[in-house]
Amino acid sequence: MSIRHPSGNEAVFKRDAGRALFTSPIAAVGLWNPFMAVGLKGNAQAHEGFVTILTEWQRFLTQRLSEDAALIYRLAQCRTVNQVLSAQTAFWHKAFEDYGREIGTIAELMTSTTSKMVMTTQTAVEAGRDSLPTKLAA
Repeated sequence: MSIRHPSGNEAVFKRDAGRALFTSPIAAVGLWNPFMAVGLKGNAQAHEGFVTILTEWQRFLTQRLSEDAALIYRLAQCRTVNQVLSAQTAFWHKAFEDYGREIGTIAELMTSTTSKMVMTTQTAVEAGRDSLPTKLAA
């Protein structure tokens, strides 16, 4: 493998190919290309997954804020203490149910996103490994 040294001298690293990686940044960067591709593919998959998770969370919060507004309206209509207690009890009961369901939904989305990221990364690593040169020095 022939590499031009920054001093302008051409150096041939037939005996110690590993030394070429440290003395020539160009050789080192070339070897990292498959791994950079893995990182980019994994990042794209993560971004898609997190967008899905955040969209779901935003939908949930919008729903819960409308429930909060409905509670205020309902409390304003109450005439007795029993009506206030009933309104608040129903609100908190529904809130606990909604948050419990949402935790399950977010957990499923996170599991799905993680699985997709692992599969993408594993596939990219295998493709990158196969594209690495088998010999650094000729």
